[in-house]
Amino acid sequence: MPVSNVLLWFFAMWPLFWTLWTCIRITAAISPYIPALVLVVLGFVSFFVCGKLRMSFLFVWTFFIVAAMLSALRGMTKVGISDILIIFCGVLFCYGMQRTSFDPSIIFRCIYACGMFVSITVIIDAVTNIFSTKLLSLYTSNSQEVLRKRLTGIATGGIVTQTSGAGCFICAALGVYCLVLFNKKARLKNIFVLSVLLVSYVLLLKRGFILFMIAAGFVVLLCERKRRFSLRVKHKKIFRIVSAFLLLLLVAIVLYKMLPLVRDKVDALVSRFTEEDETLSGRTTLYALAYDLFKTNPVFGIGWGMFRGQTQNIFGSSYTNTYEVHNVYLQLLCETGIIGVIAFLAAVSVTLLVSIKKYRCLVLSGVRTKVYYACRLGIYLQVFFLAYCVTGNPLYDYNHLIMYFIGVVLSVSKGQMSFVTGGLKGEDRNSDIL
Repeated sequence: MPVSNVLLWFFAMWPLFWTLWTCIRITAAISPYIPALVLVVLGFVSFFVCGKLRMSFLFVWTFFIVAAMLSALRGMTKVGISDILIIFCGVLFCYGMQRTSFDPSIIFRCIYACGMFVSITVIIDAVTNIFSTKLLSLYTSNSQEVLRKRLTGIATGGIVTQTSGAGCFICAALGVYCLVLFNKKARLKNIFVLSVLLVSYVLLLKRGFILFMIAAGFVVLLCERKRRFSLRVKHKKIFRIVSAFLLLLLVAIVLYKMLPLVRDKVDALVSRFTEEDETLSGRTTLYALAYDLFKTNPVFGIGWGMFRGQTQNIFGSSYTNTYEVHNVYLQLLCETGIIGVIAFLAAVSVTLLVSIKKYRCLVLSGVRTKVYYACRLGIYLQVFFLAYCVTGNPLYDYNHLIMYFIGVVLSVSKGQMSFVTGGLKGEDRNSDIL
């Protein structure tokens, strides 16, 4: 197996590795910095495998990293170093893999495996509460506090303490199945897998993730539009899509009618869209505070990580927790100023535009190989991350952050082309991806 494929496997599994390592008591006691060390090794090894230092659009990330470092010097240096190190290693890995040959289906399999694993634990925990009771002692003290709150709430993340963390893996796995295996026939295995993923997602009660997945899927489908409008209809393809949709709808109805647990979760999820709750009002308070702090230093910001300290007792003396802004763009504006947020927007925009340009070339050429599906999934992961930045903290949640860079690796790496050069005949190869 080529070195690049080994590196890719470790990188694709890193988000789940980091999530579990830092919340399990035994592994966290060994050292909570082991996952970061592994990521540093992956970044630098991929860089040396790449060979010569060449110009790349990824260099635009340098401006954001420098702006973040300057902000960290004026803020919480320790927190800043940790965050910036993860960002730097993600960019470095993408740069190293950009001109390296590798098999993108490795990422498909890893995302699928992680998503199914987390989904199964979510369903098990929803029925038994095993992670909040019998297995509670396996977690760190901070994680135990989060898990105990599940007993009084209605949402669960399974083996993952935070529901947003579990959603990272489940939504990514849904992207693999809906975008990479879109042309597959409606086999029983696919229906079962999608049912597990959808049921586990409902149990998370993450309403915003629905909108983010829709936004990401819409961008992908928009990029697939042909230059010329055609009235030719592929009846077999439409029949397969409609059949799969109706079968999924039937399974959903049966589950809803027969399983009270699923029905209650669906009702709770729907009510979150129709009823006003404390989460939204709380975020508006955080947004207002971030904007007020931004005005004190609009050019350079108040310093990396400094916002959280300003939220002590923001919701009353009985609330002792501190909070992030729950909006990455506004938090960057507050902590790094106009310079930092512009550098970040430039970095993610250029990366996404390059990804879309490559994908459009594949769409117009009619190629349906692993390269095509890799770019497709890569754009989905990037857009999902950028949409989540509007209401969450994915830039500071390392599982979401590295999942974003996995999307970058998939959609911009030139090495994918050399891996399948001999197979660009226009045939559909998605049948052997998983």
